[in-house]
Amino acid sequence: APAGLTAPAAGVLGLTLWMALWWVTEVVPLAATSLLPIVLLPLVHARTVAEATAPYASELVFLFLAGFLLAAALERWQTHVRIAFGLVGAIGTSGRRALLAVMLASAFLSMWISNTATAAMMFPIALAVGDLFGADEAGGRIRTALLLGMAYAATVGGMATLIGSPPNVIVAGAVRDLAGRSIDFSHFMLLGLPLVLVLLPLTWLLLAV
Repeated sequence: APAGLTAPAAGVLGLTLWMALWWVTEVVPLAATSLLPIVLLPLVHARTVAEATAPYASELVFLFLAGFLLAAALERWQTHVRIAFGLVGAIGTSGRRALLAVMLASAFLSMWISNTATAAMMFPIALAVGDLFGADEAGGRIRTALLLGMAYAATVGGMATLIGSPPNVIVAGAVRDLAGRSIDFSHFMLLGLPLVLVLLPLTWLLLAV
């Protein structure tokens, strides 16, 4: 009987009834209702956050999801535009400097969100910066370099952090499952960031020549 339940058990019972009511009435999307246990089970002390999220997906999936949410927030408030044009204004508008600014912005964003999301966000910015140059052959070369630089920098920047690219998360999960070793954010960055600091200038030099 409910009167004999412990406080956590009563909380689980209440959560079950709450979810059933919301699923039947669809006052919120069904998918949103299904996420209630992640928030409420820890609050009623029935499960820890790690235990509540485990049946949904690997913790690394939630880490990757956070990157998508961050990308959506950056795009919503046009933060990537501010970063890109701020760098162009600070570094300069010559062809080589504009290329460096676009690549730095792409690499920085790609450290925190996925390469694909970065490229999608930076593509119109690279086009807008390219429009600053003439329609002659030299201007065409600069625009080509800007687009290539944006794409390459998004890939290179994604190597720096654990959430920078989906393969990084997959490798971390595989190492944990197969080798029994946990790769945290700081350890991954110690390996990835030096690679970025070497590869990004080399890529800029190749494109800027």
